[in-house]
Amino acid sequence: IRDEFRMRFHWPEFEFTDKAKKMILAHREFYKDKSTKDYRSSDVYICSFSGLKDIFLNEYSFKLQLILIVVLSCILFFLSLPLNYKIVLLFSLLLPILAEIVNSAIERTVDLVTLEYHDLAKKAKDVGAALVLISFMITTCVWVVVIYLHDI
Repeated sequence: IRDEFRMRFHWPEFEFTDKAKKMILAHREFYKDKSTKDYRSSDVYICSFSGLKDIFLNEYSFKLQLILIVVLSCILFFLSLPLNYKIVLLFSLLLPILAEIVNSAIERTVDLVTLEYHDLAKKAKDVGAALVLISFMITTCVWVVVIYLHDI
């Protein structure tokens, strides 16, 4: 197993832990006699909407961001800006939503791997939170620049 991974990913010499070896071998054994399912495009959409429903029902911050988008979209409707500016501002509001979806995926993946406290798990979750923060900062900058450029 180790040599296969080294060759595939061009990694230097390393050693798997016993737990990792067991997981890899169990994964191989599970999928050994199973064929892959051909997904139709309708299945992909069903999974996508299922994910959106799940994140909406279980993530409080996602709900807050949706409320923020609705409020700012209403404010945007009443601003006297050209249509192209409004479109840019509207699309910039989607950036934090996308970042929150990625953050939720990271958090759930980390929770799937371990529910115990681990420094690397904390760092992974912190990076996801930083992604959301940076997306809000970018959205704020876009709004400030567009409104400032319009007033010039």
